[in-house]
Amino acid sequence: MECMAIHELPDFILGVFMIAGFLRGRDSIIGGSYYALVAGLTFIGSSTVQLLLGVQLEALEFLAMLIFSIIPERFLATSKGRGVSYISFVSVIFITLLVVAVKKDTAYFRVGTLLLVSIMMGRLYLHPEVVGKGMTEALVFSSGSALLGAVAFLIDLRIFSNFMYFTAILLLLMVTVEKSMELGA
Repeated sequence: MECMAIHELPDFILGVFMIAGFLRGRDSIIGGSYYALVAGLTFIGSSTVQLLLGVQLEALEFLAMLIFSIIPERFLATSKGRGVSYISFVSVIFITLLVVAVKKDTAYFRVGTLLLVSIMMGRLYLHPEVVGKGMTEALVFSSGSALLGAVAFLIDLRIFSNFMYFTAILLLLMVTVEKSMELGA
């Protein structure tokens, strides 16, 4: 049996990060983005409800991560002068719904959440000219940790999956803080 506090900690931290980024203003990627505010409030609210009531809200957290994943994708699209690519979102939604249907358990929406984190970090890794060359190692490790967490969840290594998710989120936060300090924000 897994500890719900450990299970919900990455989501809660990510929610706080999103709201803090929103409040920061226009000087960061997520600053002033209502996507970040909605996703952050959803993560904090769903984590709190799951801890207090023991209710499964993984689908809501998957939706919040889907909303949050739009922000870096739009940032990359704007930076590269191209349109937003939605194929990865559609693919993850399809894979997640397939896994949930096969496993017959909504807890497996966590796999989709982890896949979104992995793809988000992987997409940022593929564009070092936009995010900075010094960030690539942390981004690829974060992406790999999230992907490993998704696989671990699929084979019922849930505590290991939670650890990998926490690692991916922690690296995301560290990269963001380092990039903000580098820009003098």
